[in-house]
Amino acid sequence: MTFFLDNNLSDRIAKGLRGFGEDARHLKEHFPTDAEDCEWLPEVAQRGWFVLTRDLGLHTKPLELALIKRHGAGVFVVTGRHLKAWDLIVLIVRKWPDIRRQAQALSRPFLLEVRARGQIRRLPL
Repeated sequence: MTFFLDNNLSDRIAKGLRGFGEDARHLKEHFPTDAEDCEWLPEVAQRGWFVLTRDLGLHTKPLELALIKRHGAGVFVVTGRHLKAWDLIVLIVRKWPDIRRQAQALSRPFLLEVRARGQIRRLPL
């Protein structure tokens, strides 16, 4: 199971996840660093990778939502506008078993929010 982190999350998080045996890739390892969501999202979905992002407004972007639906993407949005870097890392590590479980269990397309307090909830597509 591969997780793809976009530029809204640090490449250090992807490297850290790999350090613990996870298959995690960062956008800048596969695409130009200034690539827009509409450029990489279809390809990432077609590869069967799951997206992990901190794009807090993703659920309000009609083009991105259409691409998620059309290409069958599985997307996790880590929220918490005021999270410091360390708190963000702690949240991802703490919720990682749940993120993996949801990725395995749910049919794509889906868009899930991983909230700062730890709840995971489905966002409408």
